[in-house]
Amino acid sequence: MLNHFEFVLVAVFALVFLRERISPAMLAGFVVILLGLLFASDMSAFEWNRGAVLVLVSTVLFATDFVISRYLLRSLSTLLVM
Repeated sequence: MLNHFEFVLVAVFALVFLRERISPAMLAGFVVILLGLLFASDMSAFEWNRGAVLVLVSTVLFATDFVISRYLLRSLSTLLVM
């Protein structure tokens, strides 16, 4: 569950730090992801342990890396970066 939350974190970090705008399609995607996380996850099986904390830290670091990379590579074309 926590690792699928990285897409939402990337969007939130981009909104806050890069001042990107959220389109209606992006907002719909957030809602679909959040609803999927809520309904497809068995929250009773979730427990906070060292593994869950490591996954959460990894998720936050991935989102941070993605936003920093986007900021640093903003002047390059997407095809060049790929």
